[in-house]
Amino acid sequence: NGPIPGASIISVSDPGDYFTVVNDADSCGLVSNTVTIQQYATPTVVAFGDTTICPGATTIIGVQASPGATVTWNPPLTGSSSLQAITSPGVYSCSIVSCGIVTSASITIHLGNPLAKIQPAGVLCKDSSVVLQGPPGMTSYNWLPNNDTTQNITVDSVGTYILSIMDAFGCSGTSVPYIVSEVNPNTQLSNTILGFCYGDSITLDADTGLSSFLWAPGGETTPSITVFDSGYYSLQVLDSNGCRAQGELSLIHI
Repeated sequence: NGPIPGASIISVSDPGDYFTVVNDADSCGLVSNTVTIQQYATPTVVAFGDTTICPGATTIIGVQASPGATVTWNPPLTGSSSLQAITSPGVYSCSIVSCGIVTSASITIHLGNPLAKIQPAGVLCKDSSVVLQGPPGMTSYNWLPNNDTTQNITVDSVGTYILSIMDAFGCSGTSVPYIVSEVNPNTQLSNTILGFCYGDSITLDADTGLSSFLWAPGGETTPSITVFDSGYYSLQVLDSNGCRAQGELSLIHI
C-alpha cells in the first residue's frame, strides 16, 4: 500500500531465486516478488530421440537455451519455433540470441540403412545346397518361409525366400522375393540306343557352355569324341557354376 521507505540494491553472482522482506516504520514486513536468476549456458540443438532416423520416420530436434532466447532456423528449415520435425537426414542449424549473445548451433541427422538384400553364395545344383547370405551387422534376421533367424541360411530345395531385418537403430527392412531354382547342366546324352554301320564312325557331342568333360571309356576330356566301336558310353560334365551332370547311351552296329 504505497511506496516502501528506503532502497536497496544488491549484485548477485550465483543463480537462484531472490526476494526481499522490507519492514516499514510500523514494523510491517512486506515480502517482495521473486526474481529467478539463471546461469547462462551456451545454447545447443539436440534431438529428442536418436540422431538416426529410419526411412519414412520423423524425429524432433529442438533448441536448449535460457528462457527468452530467440531462434532463427537456417534453410531448409524456417521459423523461430524452438522445436522442428525432421523427416530427412542432413545438417540442420540455427542462430540463437540469448542474454544478448548470438550463438550458431547445428545438429546432424543420419539415415538408418537397413538394407535387406539377399546375396547367394553360388547356385543350387542337383543333390546339393546353396547358401543365402543376409547383410552383416544387423540386430535381427528373419527368413521366410522357414523362419530362420541367422544371418545366412543353407537351402537345398527350390523356392521363394524373403528376408526381414532390423538394424541397431530399430529401422527395419524387407528384401524383394528371391527365387532359388535348380541348375541342371545337360550332357545331350540320353539313355538311348544308336545304331551305325560296320566300318563307319559316329561323333558324340556334348552340350555347349560346359567347362569340363570326361568320357568313358577312354577318358577323353574334349567336348566331342569320334567313336568306331559299339558299346556303352557315358559322359560326365561340369558347368561354369560347378554343377555336375552325367549322361549315357549305347551304340550298336547295324
